[in-house]
Amino acid sequence: MGAFSPSRVGGWCAVAGSALLLISVPLLVALRPDGLPPLHTPLPDAMRTLQGHLLPFWIGEHLVLTAFFFLLGVAVWGATHPLRERNRPLGWLALLAGGIAMLATALAFLWHAVLDPIFASLYATHDPAARAYLVQMATQVDKVRSTLLLLGYLSIPWAFLFTVVHTAHRTAPLWWAWLSWTVVIAVALFPPVALAWSLPAGPIVLGKGVSLAAGDERSPSSRRRLRARASP
Repeated sequence: MGAFSPSRVGGWCAVAGSALLLISVPLLVALRPDGLPPLHTPLPDAMRTLQGHLLPFWIGEHLVLTAFFFLLGVAVWGATHPLRERNRPLGWLALLAGGIAMLATALAFLWHAVLDPIFASLYATHDPAARAYLVQMATQVDKVRSTLLLLGYLSIPWAFLFTVVHTAHRTAPLWWAWLSWTVVIAVALFPPVALAWSLPAGPIVLGKGVSLAAGDERSPSSRRRLRARASP
């Protein structure tokens, strides 16, 4: 397996994303100030709630999740690579669904990190008439973020295809394939739940996410040892 293979790159991104959340989530939970709205708060409500001292934490919280979902997107790409070799149409369909889902989710959190502070700052400095206009505008602008989050549900067909192909061809542990199917719905409610997939994903994709010959389920290191013994 080459140094820059999709499996290796995806595996390291899963490891990096897991490390990012394992370090940052406890800090974010411990330091989260009172009055900070939930992650999925609509823009009009966030705009009214966010005060000056809350804005830096709000931005940091969403940038961390943006980075995590970008890394998870690369991990999904690496994990889907063996599927394309086993079943090209389903593999490419899974890659398309998973790529769009992770990119859209990352952009939704980036949208929160950029647009919400701008609208909150404008809302705090304008007269009541201007504030009413900002609320109306925010309602329309927030439809973009809602659309991005809706596209994030493409992770469900990705997980289904991922599970079907892995179950059929045993290219990775079955429990990992089924975990990908069950965890995607929980991610919509609490993004750090994605750790349940990304934690084992890194080592598995690094160690076993390569194309296996039909019927050969040995690890790459085992196959290398067998080839060495067979060579004169």
